[in-house]
Amino acid sequence: MNTYFALAAAIVGLVGTADATACTAAEQQSAYLGMVGLLTGTSLNECASESGYNMLYATALPTDDERKAMCAVQACHDLIVAVLATNPPDCDLTIPTSNAVMNVHELA
Repeated sequence: MNTYFALAAAIVGLVGTADATACTAAEQQSAYLGMVGLLTGTSLNECASESGYNMLYATALPTDDERKAMCAVQACHDLIVAVLATNPPDCDLTIPTSNAVMNVHELA
């Protein structure tokens, strides 16, 4: 049963990835400019140090355990509110500090 669930989850993940749309250059630039102010705030650093997941340098999406840890940290909640306030695009954004590709809108 666990093997079936793992396989089903992997397939769903691949289908979701295949349907993902890359951000245009204009969307990337707008997102970077909108979120650059978050780099100087305390929420990003506190979320990373208290949860153990650093969004700037992560090369993969957070694991379930990392997500649980982040949910327990108020600074991570504050960071999500701040990210959503920048109105990030709903597309795959390349994170320049790690080259990871993530849909920041969906993650928030």
